[in-house]
Amino acid sequence: MLGHSIGAKMIIEVLRNTEIRSRVTKTYLLFPTIERMAESTNGKLMTGVIKHILPVIFFLSWFFNLLPLVVKKFLVGLQFIVRRIPTYHVAPTLKLINPTVIQNVFYLALDEMEKVKDLDDKLISEIGKILSLYYGTTDGWVPVTYWKDMTQNHPEVESTLCTKKIDHAFVLRYSNEMADILTDLINEHRQCS
Repeated sequence: MLGHSIGAKMIIEVLRNTEIRSRVTKTYLLFPTIERMAESTNGKLMTGVIKHILPVIFFLSWFFNLLPLVVKKFLVGLQFIVRRIPTYHVAPTLKLINPTVIQNVFYLALDEMEKVKDLDDKLISEIGKILSLYYGTTDGWVPVTYWKDMTQNHPEVESTLCTKKIDHAFVLRYSNEMADILTDLINEHRQCS
C-alpha cells in the first residue's frame, strides 16, 4: 500500500481491520500526514491565515478564469519557472484553478486539520512491523520532530528521514527521485523477506 496526505491517515485506519492487515506485507507512507497536521507550520498557516481569506482566494480564482488562456498559461508558466517546476505541469494546473475545485480543496484541507490530530500509538504498535514511513527534512506538513518522535516512541516502525531535501509536494519536481527511492525501499523489503 502507498499513501500520501489524508490517504496516509486513511491507510492507517484501514489497517485497524485485522482481516485487511493480514493481506498486507508492507505499507509505504511518503511524507506521512498521520498526526498533528494543524500544529505543523503549514497547518498553522492554513488555520491561522488562509482560512480567513478564503473568499478572496475564491474571487481571485474566479477572476483568473476570466482571463484569456494565453495569459493564464503565461502567468502560471512564469510562476513555475521561478519556482523551478517543470512547465509540463502548467496545463493540469490550469484545470485545478477553478473556484469549485479550489473550494473543495480547501474544504478537505480544513477538514484534515480537524481530523488528523494525535497519533493512535496503540494502533501504530500493532501495525508497526508493516509500516515504512518516509519523512522529509523540509516538510511544512510533517516536521522532523514528528520523525524523531516516531523513531523514539515506535522503534518497530521503519522510519526513514530523507537526505535529499525533497518537498512534500514531490510530484511537481521530484517524481523521478521519489520513484527511485521508493523502488529501493521496496527492493530492500523484498530482499529481507
